[in-house]
Amino acid sequence: MKLPPPDPPAPAPEGRARHSVRAGGDESNASLDNRGAQRTAASCQTNSDEITSLPGLRSWRGVYLFVFGCFILWVLLLLALTMSYS
Repeated sequence: MKLPPPDPPAPAPEGRARHSVRAGGDESNASLDNRGAQRTAASCQTNSDEITSLPGLRSWRGVYLFVFGCFILWVLLLLALTMSYS
């Protein structure tokens, strides 16, 4: 009896990749996570467009809110200084 050839390795994904360890042999549990629950496609995907690579601000929404808050702070400071020195 002749065994089928092994599957070719999957191409490396672009951007950040999560490294995973696969057990050899039976791949029937390949769609299960470490708790035995079945994974969905949404839980496996990470959108690289939403990652900012900034240490404190991990989403672009957080970056936009931070920039908007700084803008409001500067406007309030300029208003306060204008009122106090005029």
